Amino acid sequence: MSSIKNYFIYLIFPLLPLLKFNCVKIALLRWRGYKVANDAIIASTASIHGEMSLEIENNVFIGHCTTILGGLNGHIKISKNVGIAPHCIIINGTHKWEMDGDITRGEGKVANIVIEEGATLNANVFVSPGVTIGKMSILGAGSIVVHDIPSYCFAAGNPAKVIKKYNTIKKTWEQVVS
Repeated sequence: MSSIKNYFIYLIFPLLPLLKFNCVKIALLRWRGYKVANDAIIASTASIHGEMSLEIENNVFIGHCTTILGGLNGHIKISKNVGIAPHCIIINGTHKWEMDGDITRGEGKVANIVIEEGATLNANVFVSPGVTIGKMSILGAGSIVVHDIPSYCFAAGNPAKVIKKYNTIKKTWEQVVS
């Protein structure tokens, strides 16, 4: 039944104006079984599918051509006030690598993803399975996130590394020495 719902959703989504009719998009995603806050803004070109548990909290923006893909029994949580720019990919499933036999792709595995409150993912960020992005952290454009990112950080690169940390007492950014 969920594949029929997915098919229906992705017939309707592209027909809607890019950043309008969010109540229709939210209703469709809820019908699919995902938890989505009333004030989320989701671009019509976003692609959200999979057999995961998905939670999108208040005041979340999901940009143009972003893909959120979840594996069976996995969970993806996007906390309140998160901004996700265009062309980001958030995927919580992968495969084990097996070198015996004719193919390297082995059994599938799923690891939960959490994007904490106030985080920003700039354009073309890729978030790998099992990652937590900390509160108020910023990911630079094109970053590939394969490890947890602490709160109040600016991280960028492939793989993403913390470049600056925000000092909440001094209210300033401080360079991270590697």
